[in-house]
Amino acid sequence: MTQTEIAQAQNAYKARPFAVRWVDSHVSTTNRFHTFDEAFQYAQDMWRMIRREVGQHANMSSNLWWSNLETPEGTIRLAYYFLADDVSSYYRG
Repeated sequence: MTQTEIAQAQNAYKARPFAVRWVDSHVSTTNRFHTFDEAFQYAQDMWRMIRREVGQHANMSSNLWWSNLETPEGTIRLAYYFLADDVSSYYRG
């Protein structure tokens, strides 16, 4: 790619109207999307990834420090809550 093509691709990416900014104890990322549904699905996928990761390790936790879904109309603050399905797997007596 030439520098011009790279700049055009970067500008096209920046022009996407929806963004998810995610900062937690495991990852910090910003991704841009064409539609609200794509952005919301990404946030759901992030939550599933972290839930799966935390569920695979005893005594592991996750903290969502902040996360936003940015839209042309404004910013939506995101939050998640970890509800244990089976705490017996965490006991190491």
